[in-house]
Amino acid sequence: MYRKIFFLAALVALFGTVQACAGERTPEVKAVDVYPSGAIMYFEIAAGKTVDLELPLTIDPESIRFQLSGTARILDSSMRTVAQVGWVPSALADLAEEVERARTEKDRLSARLEALEQARKHLEAAVPEISSPGDLEAYIDGALSKRETIALKTAETTEALSDARTQYEILEGELKSRLPRENDKMRVLTLETVGEGTIGILAWTSDAVWQPAYQLYLNSETGLIEGTLQAVLSQKTGLDWNGDISLHTVRPRQDLVTPQLDPLVVDYREHFFRDAGELQMRGTEMLKAAAPELSGRVDEGLSDVRMETSGFVPGSGDKTNLDIGVFSIPASMELVCVPEIADEAWTVATIEELDRAILRAAADLYIDGKQTGTTILEAASMGERMVIPFGKTPLVTASREEL
Repeated sequence: MYRKIFFLAALVALFGTVQACAGERTPEVKAVDVYPSGAIMYFEIAAGKTVDLELPLTIDPESIRFQLSGTARILDSSMRTVAQVGWVPSALADLAEEVERARTEKDRLSARLEALEQARKHLEAAVPEISSPGDLEAYIDGALSKRETIALKTAETTEALSDARTQYEILEGELKSRLPRENDKMRVLTLETVGEGTIGILAWTSDAVWQPAYQLYLNSETGLIEGTLQAVLSQKTGLDWNGDISLHTVRPRQDLVTPQLDPLVVDYREHFFRDAGELQMRGTEMLKAAAPELSGRVDEGLSDVRMETSGFVPGSGDKTNLDIGVFSIPASMELVCVPEIADEAWTVATIEELDRAILRAAADLYIDGKQTGTTILEAASMGERMVIPFGKTPLVTASREEL
């Protein structure tokens, strides 16, 4: 009777736990706005139900905001922190399995070594029953053979255990270095919603960075520079990104206040901002007309340049390169000789007037398909002049001679 009651109680506890956790899930990241240091992630759920959303601690709880569509409304919301021992991001699932296999192998070899040590001790402590000299000789021969076997297996197991420990430590260290901070805990956001439509959730994380990278190809015959702009992203939020990504060059300020303008300079300030606005409008029109391949994915504003791309970025901190677009800029090419600095001439491309903004970034340089080096492009605005050294030309030399 007591056994039946205990079994029923266990079933109730089990199904009660399953029911309580059934609504908990990690939401899919629909879209992301990435800044040089940090990102805003966008999640989306259907209205009309109560959900428990599991969010990693890499998300700032104070930054969470909601966007409602249709007749959707939020009746109640709450957040709590729960233990989540053993949780790893999906991008690290394979590595976590490798760590577990390495740990199992290490434990198996450790147990085998301990068993061999126990066998050696038992063999030493054994007291044989000797009734004749022949029995003693046979016992000694058998004991020596067993000791040799145990010693050989012990040496082999010790070496294998050392290798297994090293392998385990390497894999475990790699896993720990790629896990998001405080991965043993999760925040559970509970939302009670009604109506029809969707509820968007925006949340800020500091565990994301990005930087631009260029590849510039110079055609020595035409002087045309064909460029590729890429985004190098890395995020360690624990949530994979797989969708639309907006890249920003400036993070929004959190300490803005209305400026108190001196009456003597009000006219000047208004004139300045009016001219800047006109410049932005002219710049956007020129950008769209000059580079149709890239212009549809770039929005150049007064304070920020926003670029659109899409792709998969794992939440394990791995660097990911995403293509933003291609462009072409006409330039004039010349060979510059400075004997005081170097004997070889430099191939220099000059762009008299940029038709787009250039971001400060590393650039791989190519002449006629052959890589010549890497440089750092300084930030430049549309309309500015830019000079890019594409590398040395060993076939053209110059020397300085005293007259």
